[in-house]
Amino acid sequence: MCGEGLIMSATVGSMVTLEITFVDGYACWGIVGGETGFIHISEWSWKRPIPESDIPIVGSPLQAKVLQVFDDSEKAHQPADATFGGRFTVDFVASARQSSPDRNPWRDPSYFRIGDTFHGRVFAVTPGLCADLSHPQGVQCFLDLRHSDGSHIRVGDDVLVRIESINDEILTVALA
Repeated sequence: MCGEGLIMSATVGSMVTLEITFVDGYACWGIVGGETGFIHISEWSWKRPIPESDIPIVGSPLQAKVLQVFDDSEKAHQPADATFGGRFTVDFVASARQSSPDRNPWRDPSYFRIGDTFHGRVFAVTPGLCADLSHPQGVQCFLDLRHSDGSHIRVGDDVLVRIESINDEILTVALA
């Protein structure tokens, strides 16, 4: 049972269509069958930076894949970011990007080969640690700054990098 006696309709791996009820700078929340779903900004789109067309809009439907479901005992211990500081009780966590595997850029390996170089646009920097860049195909890339002199890298910079490794979520690159 969930919340007010509703039967839990969201199960891990199921596809749901949320009606978006609230959007903030880091997440959105929506309702389906009386249950509240939470989608973190990193799960809105495969592309980085996130295209305007992939940003959820209040009142609009959003297709999502359920990643985690909370039972009643877990709801009491949800992190403040998922509950928007206690404003929401979240029944499940979902992903909009994983609901559209056909848009997954990793399905076309011709774009990404270890050793290839490209110019990427920096969209986030954690000084001394890492930078996040966007591949020309819109895919997020991770630049490890711990072992290089990346102190000059700033948000908005266009940097030449080399692909070091590839996994299902992110390209790891190095300064070329």
